[in-house]
Amino acid sequence: MPTMPHPRAHAPAPLDPAAVAATKRRRETQNINVTLYVASLLMVAAAALFVGSTLPVVARLVGVWLGTALFYTAGLVLHSKVARLKPAAVAFAGTALAIIPFAGLATYNLGFPAASSVWLGTSLIGTAAYILAAVRLQSRLVVYLSLAFLLSTAWSSVAVLGAALAWYFAALIVFAALLSLAGLLLKRGGDANGRETSIYAKPLNDLGPWFAPAGLVGSLIFSLALNAADHALVMVAGVIYYLVMTATCAPALKGYNYLGLRFSLTLTAPFISWMIEPNAAWAAASFTVVLAVQLIAVAYAKTPLARFLGSERWVRWDVFTGIPLMNMAALLWSISLHWQHNDDGGTSFAVLGVAVGLIIAMAAVPAFLPRGEWLPLPAVGAILIYSPLLEAAGWSVLLAVALVYTVVRFLTSKRPALRAAMLVASRLLLTALAASTLATFVPSQPGKAQLIAAVIGIIAAGQLFADALIGKLGRISTVTSCSAAAWALVGTALVVALSVSHLWQEATGNATAGVLVATRWEFLVAAVAMAAAAMAYSLFRLPRPSGYSSAELVAPLVLGIAALSAGPVFNAAGASVGWALSTTFLISAGLFLPSQSESLHRWLYWWAARLSSLLLAVALFQLWAEADPATQIAGTTVNLGLVIMLALVPQLFILAAVQWRGQTITGLQMDAGVTLSLLVLVAAVSGIGNHGANWATLVAVGLAAVAIASLSIAGALRAVWPAVVQWAAPAAMLALVLSCAGSNGALIVVLAIIVATSGGLTLKATTPVLRGVHFMVARLALTALVGVGAAQLLDSPAVTTLTLTVALLLQVLVQYLAQRTKAAHLVGEPVLLRISLWLVLGGQVLVPVAYHQLTGGFAAQGTALRWVVAVELLALAVTAVVAQLLLSQRGASYLALVAVVGGAAVIAPVLWPGATALILLALCVAVIAWRCLYTPQEPEMRWYWLVATSTFLLAACVVDADAATGIFAAMWLVAGLAFIVAAHLMGLPWLTLPGALLIFLSAMMFGSQVFELTLLRGVAAFTSFVVVVGALYLVRLVLLDLLDAPYVQRWSVVGVALAGGAVFSLMTMADHRSVLLGAGTFTLIAVLGCLEAPANIRRRCVDGAVVSCALVWFLACSSYVDLGLFWFVQWCAAALGGLALIRYLAKQERTGKFLLLAAACLASFGALLTIFSGDTLQQLISLLIFVAMLAVGMSLNERIFTIWGAIGVTTAVIWYVRGYTFLLLALLALALIAFAIWRLTRKKPVEEETVPVYLSGPPQ
Repeated sequence: MPTMPHPRAHAPAPLDPAAVAATKRRRETQNINVTLYVASLLMVAAAALFVGSTLPVVARLVGVWLGTALFYTAGLVLHSKVARLKPAAVAFAGTALAIIPFAGLATYNLGFPAASSVWLGTSLIGTAAYILAAVRLQSRLVVYLSLAFLLSTAWSSVAVLGAALAWYFAALIVFAALLSLAGLLLKRGGDANGRETSIYAKPLNDLGPWFAPAGLVGSLIFSLALNAADHALVMVAGVIYYLVMTATCAPALKGYNYLGLRFSLTLTAPFISWMIEPNAAWAAASFTVVLAVQLIAVAYAKTPLARFLGSERWVRWDVFTGIPLMNMAALLWSISLHWQHNDDGGTSFAVLGVAVGLIIAMAAVPAFLPRGEWLPLPAVGAILIYSPLLEAAGWSVLLAVALVYTVVRFLTSKRPALRAAMLVASRLLLTALAASTLATFVPSQPGKAQLIAAVIGIIAAGQLFADALIGKLGRISTVTSCSAAAWALVGTALVVALSVSHLWQEATGNATAGVLVATRWEFLVAAVAMAAAAMAYSLFRLPRPSGYSSAELVAPLVLGIAALSAGPVFNAAGASVGWALSTTFLISAGLFLPSQSESLHRWLYWWAARLSSLLLAVALFQLWAEADPATQIAGTTVNLGLVIMLALVPQLFILAAVQWRGQTITGLQMDAGVTLSLLVLVAAVSGIGNHGANWATLVAVGLAAVAIASLSIAGALRAVWPAVVQWAAPAAMLALVLSCAGSNGALIVVLAIIVATSGGLTLKATTPVLRGVHFMVARLALTALVGVGAAQLLDSPAVTTLTLTVALLLQVLVQYLAQRTKAAHLVGEPVLLRISLWLVLGGQVLVPVAYHQLTGGFAAQGTALRWVVAVELLALAVTAVVAQLLLSQRGASYLALVAVVGGAAVIAPVLWPGATALILLALCVAVIAWRCLYTPQEPEMRWYWLVATSTFLLAACVVDADAATGIFAAMWLVAGLAFIVAAHLMGLPWLTLPGALLIFLSAMMFGSQVFELTLLRGVAAFTSFVVVVGALYLVRLVLLDLLDAPYVQRWSVVGVALAGGAVFSLMTMADHRSVLLGAGTFTLIAVLGCLEAPANIRRRCVDGAVVSCALVWFLACSSYVDLGLFWFVQWCAAALGGLALIRYLAKQERTGKFLLLAAACLASFGALLTIFSGDTLQQLISLLIFVAMLAVGMSLNERIFTIWGAIGVTTAVIWYVRGYTFLLLALLALALIAFAIWRLTRKKPVEEETVPVYLSGPPQ
């Protein structure tokens, strides 16, 4: 058992004095290094500025080189002689090395125009200096930097010789070879002698291999500046380099060098080819062929190559990425051949490129199985891209290659799934090859495409029949099923294409009679072949024991599409034969289907046969129309809609019989819904209302209505199907009524049938809900029947609408009697009675609207009578009140508001402007007074007064828009005050805010009225200010303070008053003549806001008020004097400074410091603006502000403001003497170096021995 540690075991050990001293020495050394680094950086910057200064040229040139030499020599001497000053020596040497490039640029810009010679000289001096410094200082960072000068020396040598650009990239590759070999020799030499490896060994080995790919990629980037010979030179250099490096490099780099060798060798071919024959086809062909040979060699030599490279993944990824690249090149090869020979006017076998890519991809498959199966996909993609340019012969070649590949894979593969897929692919490719062969060898003539499509359609039918035989033999699989579906789709598409082609030829007249006849025969043969194959396939695959088969869908779909396609070719006769064949097959297949426990399977065939028979009826009607375009019987025209309606009537009677017998087959209810929907749709589309009252229309509509009524009776009396279906028949009857709109005779027939049916079902229905629904339907139908009858007998809209009004009033009486007598149980649920009463009220709302629309309104061209509308609106108001009081129809009295608004709209034009608005205002006051005196018990009546008030006010604005603005302003003012008072009396504090907003709106309207009278915007805005602030503060002082109003009410009034006052004050300032008045009113609002603010936020409110008032008064003053952005920023800074002073006086140092920081930021931004403006006064002000900031920081003992002010003053002074910045930087750098040397001289000797200093920082 482990023992528990003692509690004191984890106590911290005492600090070691030696460790503490070492840590202190290390920190001091780091600080010295940082100081020296900063000094070096400043000295380099000073040198750069010195070169660009205005001193004499000789002084700048001699100064920069002399300074560099002095720093370099001093650094090396100090590093070797004085160990204590090694950090300073490193800083001196580093500064000199960093200045060398600037010295070279200065030499070229100031004295020597030969750029290449100066470049070479600077590179040689820099290389020698860096190599010597790297060896003496033993700094790996200097070693890496010296490689850059070595590269610069190589390139400058090329520049001195005046060589072409390609030699720069070749020199880069040679430079990479030299570095790599030098690094390898240095490493082997150090290992062989048993001594430490040279400091250059690792950098050369690390960086050497990177320069060669940089040279290759760079030559490709600058390809437009190089010719083919230049590219070939660079690529050959790359081949030689990577060939040598692959043989001599370390094992870890063999794979990368192998890829570089492949890259260089592959790119060499197109450039050499371009030198021989300068065209794109040769270049792409050579690239493709060379890459293809490499891929085949690599694929079949992968084992020894993988052993050489150390891993098989290099070979695998090489081939897997090389094949897509080869196919891209092959695609470019084919495209180039196509364009080249099109320009020459000749012909060529342009498919050769993509064919080579396909063959090579297929040839590489066996070496990489099973992953290699996907290798031909890039070739297929290239073929698809090139397909718009392919001709029939090219397709034949590619399809033949693919066919050979699929057959070989079918014969050699041992996987059943792959064999099945290859068999299907072979059949598909064979069919496509037949099509391309026909397209190649059949001469060009009219009807060639149709002939090929017919042949392929027959082949597709044969393929489908072959799949049917395979299924008959019991060798059914997923592959064969998909194959059959694909062949059925292809054959059907070709049949449709033949039909469309015949239709196009016949419409455009581009084909002769012989071609049209040939196309008909081709379509007939292909359609018959596909129909026979599809029927055989579906019949062979019919399920024997039970269940379903997806093959059953093939024949119905093919036969249906063929029947649709036969119409354009053989007209109605062809369509009739096609639909007859389809109907016969569906009936026969349903009979051949064995009886099953699930009877829905056979019903599906019956439903499909019914749909096909409907389409057969349409085709036969079209055949009749072709024979007799008038389609008349006994002098009456019969259209297609009536025929379909008559065809659907027996089906509805059958469904009603099935419902009456109580059969519950799944899907029959959906059948009923679909059939009813189709009947309603046909009735709506056929335009029954436009046919008048001819006997054919009446018979069709009457039979349809009787059929729907029979289904409704069966659903109501024999409730077997779901409830949704029981409502489908009444809904269909309603839709039939809407479809008959426009034909009074048809409407009367349908409405009479509805009245009879629903009246009977009101007494015989099985459930109260059904009885209530049919009672409601019977009443609605009877009302509509009265209206239609009145319109039919009396040609007067006034009499008709008044008759409807009386009928609706009688409906209310009937419902009242029905609810109060012993027969109340026969009229259904109370909910339905309420719904029916709402429908009656809705009808009464629509009656005056309909009368207004039918008569053209009250305009000069209209014939509407105002008293008729008034009577109808009065009836609506009375009915609404009666329904609310006697029939307990909750919310019905809201419709009385509609009646009042409608009455106002009717009488407003005949009264003087403003009278209607005053009447509605009186009604508003009355409603509000009623609500204050009486509290209704019903929840929906609690807000009746608010809805009424809002409605009346909005109605007054709409119907009496010509009234004066002052009247509306007074109305909204009274309404707002009433809302506030009502909110207090009713105990609803939230109503105070809407009332205050209404007062704000009235203030705006008063201002608008004043502006209309005076045309002074400032006076108008000031009037609005007086109204909103005066009215709301009157409420605030008189009502709320006296009655001790809640917090919400108080702030609703005060908030709107302050916000409105601020808005109107700013609007007053918008007028130049009243800008000072607006600023004064805004200040008043700010004072009121500070007085009203709670004690906990009053200080913040005072801050906001001070800042906002400062901004407002700045704007007011700016309207007279243009101050500009600088003074605005300083104004804001002064405001924030004043707030900070208030905080400091209140002993709130933290907040005062925050505000003072904000003021300092603004002041600094203003000082920054003086750089662009150049104004002396503004610069002086900024300098004084920074001096004041320095004084404030010292007086408050705040270091941040002291530093901030000091930096500001220093920056300002430097800006004034900015012409001598390099001298300041140099002096600062020398001061830092002197400080670092002073610190180094004070260190003890032990520190010199134990704490080394590195140019690149301490070792990790």
